[in-house]
This record gives sequence, structure tokens and C-alpha cells, in this order.
Amino acid sequence: MREKRESMGREAYEIRKKYGYSWAIISKRMRSTQSNVRKAAELWAEENQQDWPLEMYSKGRMIYEMLGEGWTLLEIRKEIHMETYTARKYARDWAKRNSRQWPVTPPSSAAESVRHGLP
Repeated sequence: MREKRESMGREAYEIRKKYGYSWAIISKRMRSTQSNVRKAAELWAEENQQDWPLEMYSKGRMIYEMLGEGWTLLEIRKEIHMETYTARKYARDWAKRNSRQWPVTPPSSAAESVRHGLP
């Protein structure tokens, strides 16, 4: 049981740190409750001397980061249940407000994209 919690905690922590997903999105992805996923991530972070708590990104930043790792708008649409036009607008507006490059430059090849490591 401890190994399962640690595995879930590590996975949830990594998703939250990398993409800033809400606990609701992470829990759906992991087929568990928000409280279980969050608590497992918190315990894993404490046991492994990692930063806690982790911030939740705005939708714009989350989408911007995903695009930067090579996700397509269609993949993002399926992942976060948002129309592609809306997702693009969120990311573009976030980039503009935060003086980031737009459009985002994804990795030069799918092999370089770390998104394939996302659980």
C-alpha cells in the first residue's frame, strides 16, 4: 500500500510541478479523489525534501508550457477539455502579459519533447 501511495504521490507531484494542473485534473487522470492525490503528493514531497506547496498555473501558462513542449492544440483540447481557439487565446494572452515569445517554439522533434513522459 505504501508503494502505491508513493508512486501516486510522485506522479501527481511531477504533473503538478511540470504543468501546474489543478488537483481536480490530476485526480481525474489518476482515477482517485482530489484529497487522496494531493495528500499523496504532499507526503511524497516531504519524504523527498521537495518544494511544497506547488503552485497551480493559470490556464494560459499551463497551455503555453504544454505548447512549448510540443503538445498540439488538439492534444491540449482532449487533455483539458477546452476548444482549440480558446486554448490558443489563453496561451497567447498569457505570453503577451508576461513578455514571453509568441508563438511558442516547440522542440525541434518529437524525440526531444518530454511530454511523452507524462503519465
